Amino acid sequence: MIYFFMIVISCLIAMNVKNVDGKIVAVRYKVISSNKRKIKDIFHTIMSAVPPFLMSALRYGIGTDYLYGYVPIFYWVQYDNPKQKEVEEGYILLNKLVTFYTDNYQWIFVLTSFIYIACVFYALYKSSKKFWYSVLLFFLSYNYFNSYNIVRQEMAMAIILVGLTFLQDEAKIKDYVKFIVLVLIASTLHRTALISLLFPIIMNIKVDTKYILVFSIFGLFMKNTLIELFIGQAYFLHQRYLVYAGNISHSELPIQFLVFNSIFLALMLYLDYKNKDLRNDKHWNTAKWMQFIAVFSYSVQGMIPYVTRMALYFTFPQIIYLPNILVKHGSKVEKRWMYGLVTLVFLIDFLYNYFMGFGEIRPYTSIFNK
Repeated sequence: MIYFFMIVISCLIAMNVKNVDGKIVAVRYKVISSNKRKIKDIFHTIMSAVPPFLMSALRYGIGTDYLYGYVPIFYWVQYDNPKQKEVEEGYILLNKLVTFYTDNYQWIFVLTSFIYIACVFYALYKSSKKFWYSVLLFFLSYNYFNSYNIVRQEMAMAIILVGLTFLQDEAKIKDYVKFIVLVLIASTLHRTALISLLFPIIMNIKVDTKYILVFSIFGLFMKNTLIELFIGQAYFLHQRYLVYAGNISHSELPIQFLVFNSIFLALMLYLDYKNKDLRNDKHWNTAKWMQFIAVFSYSVQGMIPYVTRMALYFTFPQIIYLPNILVKHGSKVEKRWMYGLVTLVFLIDFLYNYFMGFGEIRPYTSIFNK
C-alpha cells in the first residue's frame, strides 16, 4: 500500500508542472512570466521526485540483488577483493567514493537512488509535453521498481535518457558529442549502455510506416542469421557476460512483454499514418525505430542471452515519447481512447509484475523498521 501512496503523491505534485518548455502560460486568467513559471515548475519537479527517491534510498533488503549482489560488491570494493573486477569501473568508483567517508553500505543505495531519480526527473522535465503522465508511466512501466534490483543498468538508462535531451531537432555536432560522452559514462556503470550509440544514427534515418512493416517481415525470416552474427560479436563487452553464453533461459520473459510492445508499435504506426506532419520530426522518427527494435528484441528472447536487458534501452523512453505524440494527435475522441489504451496496457503489466512478486520489492522494508 505504501507504494500506492508514493505513486499518488508523486503524480499529484507532478500535475502542478504546467509548462516545461518555458513559454508564457495563463493560470486563472492571469499571465505569469515564463521565469516565474519555470521556477514553480522546477520546484514541483523536485518535490515530485522526493517520494520515489526517499523510498528507494531508505529501503532495506528490498530487491533480489540488494543483499546478495550490491552489499557484497560494497565490501569487495572496501576490502579490495579481486572479485570487484567483475563489476564495471564506474560503479566501483561510486563505491570507493562512499567507502572513503563511511563503512555503512546503506549510503551506496542513497547515492545511486539520487543519481537515478535526478536523471529521470530531469529528463522528463526537459522533454515530456505531459509531465505528470510521464511520471505515472515511469511507475507503471515498472522501471522505477526495476531500479531496486538492476541498479547499475537503470542508472545507465537514466543517464542515456538525459543524453537524449541534447538530441533536439536542431542538434549540432557538440550536442552529439555530449550525448556520446554520456553514453560512455553510462557504459562504465553497465556495458549494455553502448547499444545507445545507435540512437543518433537511427534518429537521422527517416523511415516510413510501410518500411517498418517490410523490416518486420525481413526480421521474421532473417532473425536466425542475424542472431548468429550478434552472438559472435557480443561477448567482447565484458568478461562477466561470458557466463550467459549458452544460457538460453536467462533471457526468457512472459509473452506479454512482446504483446504489449506490439500493441504500442501498432498504435504508433497508426499515429504516424494519421499525422503526416510528424514524419519530419527526428524524435518521432527515433521513437518509431526504438519501438520496432523493442518488438524485434522481445521476439527473439530466449535465443540471445541478455537480449531482454538490451531491449530496456528501447522501451524506457516510452515514458516520454508516447505522451508527447498523444498530445500532438489531432482527434480529441481518438486521443481519449488512446490515453486509455496506453494506461491500461501499462497498468496490466504493472499489476502482473507486482502481484507475481517480480524483483521481490514487497513487502516494503525501510532502514527504520528492519
